[in-house]
Amino acid sequence: MKKTTGMVTGTETTLNVEVGFKPDKVRIINIATRTETVFNAADTVNVNGVAVAADGVKTKAASAAHGISAYDGALGSESEGFTIGASAVPNVNTNVILWEAETFD
Repeated sequence: MKKTTGMVTGTETTLNVEVGFKPDKVRIINIATRTETVFNAADTVNVNGVAVAADGVKTKAASAAHGISAYDGALGSESEGFTIGASAVPNVNTNVILWEAETFD
């Protein structure tokens, strides 16, 4: 099991976050708006009592299309981390976003 945390500043554009492994679960929290977004790769886990959608993405305040997805960085390898979408709900320009990524291997 690997687990790492960090923070990024929102930009309202796509953010690629490198963590060095392909996470099974990612949780981000926008501190200012108190918006939480969760990605579960296995899509069988309930998060805070909320069932995860069939595509593995569940958000509490943003559409899945603009939430968290597999890594889409320049290296082209989703094993490197995850991508935060351009939505202004979790990814508000200049807001601090805390993140937690983990793998269950």
